[in-house]
Amino acid sequence: MGHGDAEHAAARLVPLVDAELRRGHFGLRVMTVPCYVEAAVLAGPDVDVRDVIDQYAVWAGMGADPQAPALVLRCRALVGREVRSEELFIAAPAEHEKVNGPYEHARTQLAHGMWLRRRRRPVEARAQLRSAVLGFEQCGADGWG
Repeated sequence: MGHGDAEHAAARLVPLVDAELRRGHFGLRVMTVPCYVEAAVLAGPDVDVRDVIDQYAVWAGMGADPQAPALVLRCRALVGREVRSEELFIAAPAEHEKVNGPYEHARTQLAHGMWLRRRRRPVEARAQLRSAVLGFEQCGADGWG
């Protein structure tokens, strides 16, 4: 994903998240879902990830990962309809700010900025993308900034 190859990333991650394949450790599976959803959405509209998001949301609701509620919002925003996606992208930062997680917050800002850019809203996109770069720099994720 950091190199801009969403299709390759989705293909590499699908064996980890596909419920029928059940490969690997459960913990690795849930940690992989947000990355897979983003990669699958960016790779193309042919993949339906809603079931994977729903399963992740159940796990997130258990409270094991304090960042998970914000990641659920990001995942749902990526697959939602126009107005709903915007509401979810706007709600996600409040969830991110409840925990110390600059990397995931920056990933959400990047996804939101890209979403805005695809809708030809460059001024709003620029603000999100700039914030994402700063977030990636803050946590040392140079490959993303």
